[in-house]
Amino acid sequence: MASYRVTTVNRLEFERDYWNRLNDYPWVILAEGDSWFSYGSLKFRNVLLDMELPYPTLILDLAQPGDTLRRVHETCGNAELYFYLKNQGGRRWSAILLSGGGNDVIDACWNEKTRTSEIFVRPADPAAISAANLREILNQQAYDALLKYIAANVAQIVSEGRDQPGGASAGVPMFMHTYALLQPRNAPVKYLGNGPWLYEACRWLGIAPSLWIEVARLVLSDLSATLKGLNLPQFHVIDTLAQTTTMIAAAPDSIGASNDWDNEIHPNRGGYRKLAQTWAGEIGKVLS
Repeated sequence: MASYRVTTVNRLEFERDYWNRLNDYPWVILAEGDSWFSYGSLKFRNVLLDMELPYPTLILDLAQPGDTLRRVHETCGNAELYFYLKNQGGRRWSAILLSGGGNDVIDACWNEKTRTSEIFVRPADPAAISAANLREILNQQAYDALLKYIAANVAQIVSEGRDQPGGASAGVPMFMHTYALLQPRNAPVKYLGNGPWLYEACRWLGIAPSLWIEVARLVLSDLSATLKGLNLPQFHVIDTLAQTTTMIAAAPDSIGASNDWDNEIHPNRGGYRKLAQTWAGEIGKVLS
């Protein structure tokens, strides 16, 4: 089957150049989220820009450059997102794509301002921590509350956003993803001066460096399980975290671009292309 590079536009481009041309595209998709979706992000890197789908597709991407730590409640309360979920210019969206929850986890792992963690506790004997008892570093009550908070906000986006009374998006397939396994390392987000996060948290915990990637695996796997456990209508979770065999983790001691990663929490263009292929495959199966 033929594939077509998607046309990704921001709000101004959409309203100026595409609002009256929606019938030119078999699929018209709405996207919102954090920096993994940011339209026009630095060096033009995000999941959407290199996506190819079976039909000509227009994506309205509401994510903004610099959305490095947009927490899910900010997406949940985003008036612009709710407006476009309600109004789509005479036809329904083909799909709704969301990238969210990852920043909530990363931010809870390490607060740059207070230099403390919301969900980790320092072990009395860091040398006693191993892969077998890694969950001992968790403040389980705070951790459970975080995952419950993420789940509640995603459910609200579905019930009060997509399926809002009088809206044009009720029942439209919605997709989220589970990010990818990252290596905690001293690689902040260039140009923005943010991070690193998990690297600082792991140093603060005092555990062996060989366990640092397992910390990332732990929290991202639990986020994945939380999203996949949501019993919501027409809600699809794309398990990009399971793509570990094709996404190559950064070298632990690297401080810049390494393998499929640009910094600690963002892939480079090659990494995003791999993720885009997974997204496209799942979207194509559901919409076709």
